[in-house]
Amino acid sequence: PNAVGGFLKDKRDLGIHTEMFTTAFMDLIRCGAINGERKPVDKGIHPCAFVEGEKELYTFVSQNKNIVLRAAPDIVDPFIVAQQDHIAAINTCVEVDLTGQVCSESVGYKQIAGSGGAFCFAYGTFRAAHGKNILAFQAKNKGGQYKIKSMLTPGAVVTIPRNYVDYFVTDYGVAKLKGLSVTERAKALIAIAHPEQREELTADAKKMGLI
Repeated sequence: PNAVGGFLKDKRDLGIHTEMFTTAFMDLIRCGAINGERKPVDKGIHPCAFVEGEKELYTFVSQNKNIVLRAAPDIVDPFIVAQQDHIAAINTCVEVDLTGQVCSESVGYKQIAGSGGAFCFAYGTFRAAHGKNILAFQAKNKGGQYKIKSMLTPGAVVTIPRNYVDYFVTDYGVAKLKGLSVTERAKALIAIAHPEQREELTADAKKMGLI
């Protein structure tokens, strides 16, 4: 999701409400894309729960009075997120199944992270006027594992229920799932899966009665 920042430098009057403040936000503030002036809540303010990046980022944050660190529960509160009109939440995940269920915190039974703000932002954008929830990830990770699966790995935690994701984005395309039937969802996700696995996913979907 952090990589998205590089494509937003020609935008203007964007705002931030984020759990993690990264280098991409620093770059977008510097180029004038982000100023927070159109935010209905926290106008001109860039609230976050924590900062992570290179040394230059920490210097930038410490010298910018408009960047405000707040307690994580206040940042990820879905009812606070929902107050931002047109908010687009961008997160990633561990894996997703063909119905759109999202696991963001475990590999099977092995817990590798907490749920973080993933569901909170998903629900917050669901309630926000014109809100959108986007899950962005590579179809195949560096370890060679596929992210889109016919079913979640046994024991995997459902971090985000399938009805709270609007878009799934991989390096092979975009699947807009909101409002789609189960069959349409399966076909849309197979279309953005890694080409190596699409035939197998299609066969699995037919066996499961999804398509």
